[in-house]
Amino acid sequence: MTAANSEGSATANATGIVQAAAVAGPPRNTTPPSVSGTPQVGQTLTANNGTWVGQQPLTYTYRWRRCDPAGASCADISGAAAKTYVLTAADQGTTLRVRVTARNAWGAGSATSSTSGVVGKAEAPSGSTVSISEVTLPNRLLVDRVSFSPQPLSSRRTFTARFHVSDSRNHSVQGALVFVVAMPFGTTTTPPETATGPDGWVTFRMRPTAKLTFGRGGGIPMFVRARKSGDRLIGGVSTRRLVNLSIR
Repeated sequence: MTAANSEGSATANATGIVQAAAVAGPPRNTTPPSVSGTPQVGQTLTANNGTWVGQQPLTYTYRWRRCDPAGASCADISGAAAKTYVLTAADQGTTLRVRVTARNAWGAGSATSSTSGVVGKAEAPSGSTVSISEVTLPNRLLVDRVSFSPQPLSSRRTFTARFHVSDSRNHSVQGALVFVVAMPFGTTTTPPETATGPDGWVTFRMRPTAKLTFGRGGGIPMFVRARKSGDRLIGGVSTRRLVNLSIR
């Protein structure tokens, strides 16, 4: 506002930012609740309240519900009334929703989340062996151990190459398909792709060819790939590694 007289004018200081009037009345949901967390036995799901309007303050309570894989036929889970819920064996193969109830001095309102993903079985203990079928993204394969015999190589006799495959969660992996080839191609025989065994190891018998020169030291570089059947050769959970067999 500006005031003026014969001696001049003056402008009043600006007011603070005008705030929207508080919404009175009972709670009303404007953005549905949601569920976050990994849907796997032993993992924890967390209820996110969504967005609510109504007279402040609001308080929230929760009720977890177990549903079929399509998110239908839901039923309350006994005792599951906290903001978080630890998945149990009874949840495997199901989906979960959470019903959030908001309360204030005017009353209460409720809203139900969309479903979680289908709950998978518990992860195997660290250090144990899992099947390649259980390794899915974002988990990945790793060629984490390598063994050659003899090492270094000094003749064209057959040698043994062994590779261990694990996943990024520290499990040995059974059934991973492993391929190895020497570089340059043809300096050794190239064995067929072979699956890892129950201990995560795979063993190849390979033989140097006449293309390999001994007596100068150095080594034989090798390309090693581990993959899951059905995945693209360099896609999915696959991994690749360069290794070296010393020669003399």
